[in-house]
Amino acid sequence: MTAEQKAQKQTEKQAEKEKLSKMTKDEQNAYKIEKKKTLHAKRVSLVSAKEKAIASDASKRVEKLRGVDGFKGTWLRFWFRLGRTGFCQWWRKLWTKSKIYFPGLSQFFVFFMLSNGVTVFQMVLTVILQDVLVGTDLVNQSLRILGPIAKNFNGTNYYLFDFYQGLPTQTVMVDGIQVLGKGGAAYFLAFLIPLALAQIINFFAQRNITFKSKSNPWVAAGWYFIAWILITLISNALLGLYQGPLYTLLIVTWNMGSFGNVLGGLLVSFVQCIISFWVFFPIFKVIFPSAQKDQKVQTK
Repeated sequence: MTAEQKAQKQTEKQAEKEKLSKMTKDEQNAYKIEKKKTLHAKRVSLVSAKEKAIASDASKRVEKLRGVDGFKGTWLRFWFRLGRTGFCQWWRKLWTKSKIYFPGLSQFFVFFMLSNGVTVFQMVLTVILQDVLVGTDLVNQSLRILGPIAKNFNGTNYYLFDFYQGLPTQTVMVDGIQVLGKGGAAYFLAFLIPLALAQIINFFAQRNITFKSKSNPWVAAGWYFIAWILITLISNALLGLYQGPLYTLLIVTWNMGSFGNVLGGLLVSFVQCIISFWVFFPIFKVIFPSAQKDQKVQTK
């Protein structure tokens, strides 16, 4: 939504408020009913126009596919016919209506599904990198940055990035206290690399698919990077609080051994993704001006 559209919307709201203040209660109710009817008619018109455009595109697609020979043509026509079945068309029409009637909710649903896909990618890559790097000397190299700030629950010094040496299945001496290891630099890289890759994928996917934004990509990327740094610092501050107790619970208390180590990695990655999920959506709403906002204005 542009600045002009926001100003126009605010002016219309103020004018409507003044208009309603001069009406009786019955007149106000009649006005609201008529407004709902008008809004519904606009939405129906938008849905109809969208369906006509889709039908036109489908006809052009049919003509184009007829000219494709061989296996490629057979393959493309198969998927096209599948998409034109009653079942697929029912879902497509439902989605078309949802985007017009509930643009905000539809947008959040797309954001949610893409975020889940990125979350799975990040979790799987974290476990793979942990398994790859666990055989290197990086496991025995402590990486403790920005601290000590306070004390952990186990009595060790608290660092914002706190990956001291040793595997989570091994007991090591840290700050004069016997504790389970945190994977050292190996687990730090297994945490940071998937996180960075996931955020790069998420940036382009959300910008182009969810928000369909036409804003300056460099400006958006700059704000996204700043937000990512802040969120990473916050999530790591929380990581220092629950990582140790989580691995102790899984490996020592529940005696899950190496499986507890893998499960702990998955759970840590999942919590990191959940934090990013709820924080990034409102940030995206700001840095990715959406075309859906313009559509929402048109239907009011």
